[in-house]
Amino acid sequence: MDRRALSRTASILAGAGLVSLFTSSPARAEDPGPKVHSVAVLGIGSDDAEEQSEALTTTLRTKVRATSGWSLGEANQSLSMLTAALKCPQVPDGACEQRISEQIKADRYVWGIMRKGPPGKVTVELHFFEKGKAGVVAGSSYSENLKDQNDDSLRREAQALLAKLQSTSVGSVNIRSTVSDGDVTIDGTRKEVLKGGILKVDLASGPHAIDVIPAGAPAEHKNVDVVGGSTTQVTAGPAPVIDGDTGPVVSKRKVLGIGAGVLGIGAAVTGVAFGLAWKGLEDENDTQLKNVPKGADVTTLCNDKTAASNACTHYNANNGTAQLYSGLGIGFGVLAAAGIGASVYLLFINPNGTNAAAPDAKVTAQPSVHLLPQVGPNGGAMTVAGSF
Repeated sequence: MDRRALSRTASILAGAGLVSLFTSSPARAEDPGPKVHSVAVLGIGSDDAEEQSEALTTTLRTKVRATSGWSLGEANQSLSMLTAALKCPQVPDGACEQRISEQIKADRYVWGIMRKGPPGKVTVELHFFEKGKAGVVAGSSYSENLKDQNDDSLRREAQALLAKLQSTSVGSVNIRSTVSDGDVTIDGTRKEVLKGGILKVDLASGPHAIDVIPAGAPAEHKNVDVVGGSTTQVTAGPAPVIDGDTGPVVSKRKVLGIGAGVLGIGAAVTGVAFGLAWKGLEDENDTQLKNVPKGADVTTLCNDKTAASNACTHYNANNGTAQLYSGLGIGFGVLAAAGIGASVYLLFINPNGTNAAAPDAKVTAQPSVHLLPQVGPNGGAMTVAGSF
């Protein structure tokens, strides 16, 4: 009888002697959370690479324990012992996988077979069983020198194998909030933090409860059904207030308010420029008139070669321009008052576009600002009046 047959016979005898042990209390860990799945890792079966299979088994259990959405199940029997006790093929078929699930009281578990070859390497084939779903298979070939569970190379092999098995048992959830900062609670136990209003987490497939708590905003509860190998989108946070069907009120009024303010400021600057130009012409006219002798008849002297003549010439040449500048200055002043007044109203006095209070509503006094343009024969002015 060759070595493989002897090993198989020993497994059968050991399994037969331990059947009573398998039928005792359930061998699985309690889930640490209502949506965290327990996954058992059975000892990888092998006839010619026992050291390597034991090292990989231990490393896989460590990785499963650290996997988000999974907890390590307590079932730790070896595959060869279970197949012998349950009289299954050395490589379990679908019916045997189901019997193993019932035996170890686990709905999800990982099992595998390892063999030596090609030269200097071992080949492993891992299977992920999940009750009611198609199995997932992952394989790899690596150096037979990886016998230490603390070897970084072996850890990378184990991580890569688990990533393949997780492809259909773990999915992603993208959480986006209209508020940049806040907290997220997953299944009542796991705590995460929003960064820039975004959070991405990997979760086991199945239903999950997500509570998004944006900073300064009410918490929102979301129920999501995660599908393995895919990404589920979740949005949260307060939505903009809608004014009919025209879009967000805040944005619309801000645009109008800022536009009116820019128009008002531009008109004010232009009005001041025209006012200064008018003032310059008036001052020059006053300077010219100072040269006219006191008591002289300006009308009579306008045709003489005198200072009065220069004053008259300046007045006749610039009077029309001065009147134009005066009118433009006053006009732009009125436009500035209207624009700035509209901007103040839209941005500060009534920023949300609220209607007048209902007849029975309590009315609270609000600050009031008034811009009053004044126009006279010698120019214009703007008066600001308010009550608080």
